[in-house]
Amino acid sequence: MSTPKSSHTRRKFANYDKLAEVKLMLTELEDRSVPAIFTVTTTADSGAGSLRQALQDAAAAGPDTIQFGIGTGTKTIAPLTALPFLPNATTIDGTTQPGFAGTPVIEISGANLAGFESGLNLDSATTVRGLAINRFHVGLSAAGANDVLIVGNYLGTDLTGLIARGNKYSGIYLQGSDRAVIGGATASDRNVISGNGTVFGIGGIQATGVASADVVVRGNYIGLGADGSTDLGNVGDGVRLGLATRWSVRDNVISGNDFSGVVVYDDAGNTGNVISGNRVGTNAAGTAAVPNDDTGVNLLGAGTTVGGTTAADRNIISGNLQVGVRLTSVFAVGNSVVGNYIGLLPDGITAGAN
Repeated sequence: MSTPKSSHTRRKFANYDKLAEVKLMLTELEDRSVPAIFTVTTTADSGAGSLRQALQDAAAAGPDTIQFGIGTGTKTIAPLTALPFLPNATTIDGTTQPGFAGTPVIEISGANLAGFESGLNLDSATTVRGLAINRFHVGLSAAGANDVLIVGNYLGTDLTGLIARGNKYSGIYLQGSDRAVIGGATASDRNVISGNGTVFGIGGIQATGVASADVVVRGNYIGLGADGSTDLGNVGDGVRLGLATRWSVRDNVISGNDFSGVVVYDDAGNTGNVISGNRVGTNAAGTAAVPNDDTGVNLLGAGTTVGGTTAADRNIISGNLQVGVRLTSVFAVGNSVVGNYIGLLPDGITAGAN
């Protein structure tokens, strides 16, 4: 006949059970916080290994990474319906595709879609690197997404970066996004944002929203091909900014666009916007005109500095078919235009209209 366990023993085992339960709960919490890697292994629209599935998996927790391993070399993913929102911090890295050698080899195409779908729709602190995104309504859309980094992509071209495959509205659309960086200081960070606005005529980068602040557009080709000279102008403005504070548009080549190179239409009295070190209306070398069909820089709002007091701040605004810099609105007050080459190339040679 077995001896009944004492109440002390029963309490001891009960404590062990509670401890095990706590350990299990802690393990589950730890698992949810560990970054996950989701690999895209097929160009299929859905199912295991698809981009759609990776985006759905990344939406469940974060921060995560989506990488690519679809065989080797160039691949095209053409969704049949809109891709899902990405609400959590994620890195989408096209440079992980085997065969990547410095330029995109993964193309995400909206050729099968006819509506208002975005290629990637960000609602989080997301990095998008090394992709070609084309023929959607918007290539990259970030409404209210903060801490966004967009580097090394072709937005509105094919994988060569030399043939326009425009997104219908704009290449990049930001609304109310803080601390967004588009491009960077190195060639590997450069985005090619060209050929966009084919239906609605908005253009390369459209950015607005009263909450937007500390947004940097740096080192990109906007309206040119990846070679820095082929005219793939956006059907609209190159960069269109409004209702935002502390914008920096620096060291870009903004040329060949059907409207203006840069438009600031901020009527909220914000200050701190800087447009400096750009080539607006020329090729990347600054040796020949690739005109924006309207104005180089069109200031319809307040508080923007065009140029600066150092050589690095100086814009080359030349070759454009209308004027170099225009101030045409009652809101265009408190602006500064200083130290630029307007109508001339750096060697003093006239580049064109302006």
